[in-house]
Amino acid sequence: MLDVMKTILILEDSPVREVLLRHAIAQLGDSFEVKVWRDAHSMITECEALFSSAALMAAHHLNGFVDVLGQTLSVGGDCDTNAAIVGGIVVLSAGRGSIPAEWLKAREVIQI
Repeated sequence: MLDVMKTILILEDSPVREVLLRHAIAQLGDSFEVKVWRDAHSMITECEALFSSAALMAAHHLNGFVDVLGQTLSVGGDCDTNAAIVGGIVVLSAGRGSIPAEWLKAREVIQI
């Protein structure tokens, strides 16, 4: 089984910081790390870089949903977020039919 380390991203002065940490401990035990930003500017800068690299990956693989997700996950880092961004961009371009039928059947149904 793959050993995955989750990262919890929190602003230093966040009023919900302690609540987020308690929730993370309850859900993940000790298998996470905490990254604290001192200010919103540094957080936004890093998030912009994350989105830019995910968008670039998607732009080069607009017709290969499965392949681009595999490549995105292999890069590491915040791979679930990157895969969500890349997958969303590719599906917008290639259409829902680019998602394998067995993946659609296995997804969690969300009641809205």
